Amino acid sequence: MKLIRLVSSDSGGLAVFDNHFNSIINIKPKSKIALDTCVLDITQKLIKIRSGVNDEVRYQISSVGGEHGDQRSLSIQNYNTNNIDLFLQDIENKLNANLMYLLPGGGFEQKTLGLEWFVDRYSAINDGKLVIGYNIAPFQDYMGDDFTTDFTEPTDFWYGGTNTAFLEKETIANSHYYSISKKATSDPDTVFSIRSLVEWSRGGANFRVGRMLLADNANPDITKNGFTMRIEDEDGQWVFGVRINRKNSPYQVSPDGITFTDVDDENGDPCNVLNAGGVADQTGDVVEIVVDEQDINLVIYRENKTPVVVDSGKNYNYSSSYKGVISFIGAKANCSISQINYSISLRSFDDRSDYPNGTANLPSVSNYLDVHTRLTNTTPPHPIFKESLNNFYLPADVMKFLGFGQLRYPPSGNSSIDYPRYVANQPLLLGALSDNFIVQLNNIQLKSYDGDTLQDNGQRRSILSLIPDDDSDNQTLYNANERLFLDIDNLQDLNLNRISVSILDDNYEVVRLNNKSSLSVIIKDENE
Repeated sequence: MKLIRLVSSDSGGLAVFDNHFNSIINIKPKSKIALDTCVLDITQKLIKIRSGVNDEVRYQISSVGGEHGDQRSLSIQNYNTNNIDLFLQDIENKLNANLMYLLPGGGFEQKTLGLEWFVDRYSAINDGKLVIGYNIAPFQDYMGDDFTTDFTEPTDFWYGGTNTAFLEKETIANSHYYSISKKATSDPDTVFSIRSLVEWSRGGANFRVGRMLLADNANPDITKNGFTMRIEDEDGQWVFGVRINRKNSPYQVSPDGITFTDVDDENGDPCNVLNAGGVADQTGDVVEIVVDEQDINLVIYRENKTPVVVDSGKNYNYSSSYKGVISFIGAKANCSISQINYSISLRSFDDRSDYPNGTANLPSVSNYLDVHTRLTNTTPPHPIFKESLNNFYLPADVMKFLGFGQLRYPPSGNSSIDYPRYVANQPLLLGALSDNFIVQLNNIQLKSYDGDTLQDNGQRRSILSLIPDDDSDNQTLYNANERLFLDIDNLQDLNLNRISVSILDDNYEVVRLNNKSSLSVIIKDENE
């Protein structure tokens, strides 16, 4: 019986125990081998985000708004294997939270409409590497037949539930749009609603009604006329909304669906509904709920008027999921709406870097642009897909930690890319990411098989043992209480002056060591 101790080659590096011996080690036919002890000091990547040091987020997406994120915004925290997903989510959230829609001094950053940053840890189409980028999802009237037909099915984009029997959708001639209202036979005093079943964008989110038909003083009680549009959180709670009552009455906002406050314009005068003549009203008011640098706002566009912006006082909570809701208050003759545009989130996509190739269920870019050329009120901005000025930057140690080989994309100036994809140079390796470590012999053949990579005739691997990782720290200590001896596949004497062992993770990648480590094996003859 032989006890052989192996040590790692240096104080760090890969967990490969490749040792040479001055004398020959004779292994007789049909011998057996077992792992006895193992002491590993596994490297675990760690990054410390410190205030004013490495907490910046910076990027540019267009020539209009300039550089976004010129501020300290990453959460101050230490990140490693155990909370790496939290770190990636924080980066994604902060990239989206810095998107500017309302420009200082007036005007709008069109590029942010429908734009959503993503951070994908593993991108299949990029060889498993981490990818940071953004998509611009179609900002379209999802009431069309491509997405929903009658609001009755939980798979519809807009879902009416039990309200379906009281609402109707009507085709608008020579257009991509539909109008929606109560049915003529529905109770004029009852509120009926439809809800989006698709999550609102986590970036440049926008929820817009482009055309509306409202009666002029049809009902003296404004609370029983018109419609509301609002955003709800994942618990179905009202976050922020607006009530549009009737022509010549003021727009009203609410933080809870109970208290409604009249909206004033920039001069302190009532912001009333000016034009609401229906689908053919080329000067009709446009109203939207939109996110600007994490703030949820209302924007009202009226012909020949300065857009009115109302800050809801609510911030977008990126840990929540938001959805749009439209509620019809007034009777069919007094209220109908169309051109309902809604920015969707692509968070549910398995590989967001594959957009738009993997999105056959979404409208094409060409159709999308065609739709928006039909908006005749030119004041409201619409999304744009192409822009020459793109750049991206995170602090040097953050980029290195994530596996990127350069600190800025591009190194200088700006890039001309429709959908930027900033791909890491190597997969994100954080050290100990396995529940078990695989001890593999490199130059001694065992009769071992691995079902995870099983081929037609079985995949042989010289696996000596599995070592559980308790995740308590970077130290892994293993001492076999009962040695499991495995057959060495040698029918003749095997004379070695070198033995090589590797420690692998669940993905068969060699783990990295912090400090010099060691292990021991026992070899015994057939009759011992």
